[in-house]
Amino acid sequence: MIYLLLSILCSLTIAIILKKASGSIKNTVAMFMVNYIVCVICGLYFNGIPIINKESSFSLYLGIFSGFMYLASFLVSAHDISKNGVVMQTVFAKLGVIVALLISFFIFNEVFNLKQGTGIIIALLGIILIYFEKGSGSLVTSRKWLIINLLASGMTESMVSLYNYFGNPLYKDQFLLLNFCFALLFSFIIVIIQKKSISKYEILYGLGIGVPNYFSARMMMLALNTVPSIIAHPIVSVGSIASITLVGHFIFKEELSIRKWIALGMIILAIIFLS
Repeated sequence: MIYLLLSILCSLTIAIILKKASGSIKNTVAMFMVNYIVCVICGLYFNGIPIINKESSFSLYLGIFSGFMYLASFLVSAHDISKNGVVMQTVFAKLGVIVALLISFFIFNEVFNLKQGTGIIIALLGIILIYFEKGSGSLVTSRKWLIINLLASGMTESMVSLYNYFGNPLYKDQFLLLNFCFALLFSFIIVIIQKKSISKYEILYGLGIGVPNYFSARMMMLALNTVPSIIAHPIVSVGSIASITLVGHFIFKEELSIRKWIALGMIILAIIFLS
């Protein structure tokens, strides 16, 4: 259970830093590049140099695409926080589990049970309550970014499931390291192309994100060694939403309407059903 709590704490830390960074930095990609440098260093410390052979080749191939999705999802999250606040960004990111379920349905031929079907319906109702709320009670200023965030987070979350299904379990840690390596490579290429200056703020915030970003994934992997995924994932998702909602409300003064509180409760319930 301690690993699950640490994973929630890491997710909370990342959300707080991204929220603080949204008003201070001008080169978001550079910040994430520094973050991935930290992640790669941590990965090399715990896992050593990647071994590429016939048995581990899938970790390389999927790692390339997964690294791109890691970076894309982070960029979407940062933009979504600046548009819609840290609470709504977190809620829709955790709803990415719907995308992960659909991928499992079409690729792994898994069948939805009654509980999961009920969870999807509840989640959709919660999304509708938030998405179509208008007036002064709505903090949402860009609804399309909520949906983009949901899709990007769901795709990223599905990468581990794809590896678990097709990859060699002996190289699971290496797959995580390669994710960060290729995310670093892609962010470095973008920084070179953009030719933007890198200030101390991008470096400091990138360093601050890097450590919890790496250990968030690592703590979840360690937790899954002793806790079934059917328990671990909903605990982390619901714990992240609850803690970030409290921080967003009391520290960042993100006021939620009664309609949003109802939708939030529905979405938490939906995540429990979906998992």
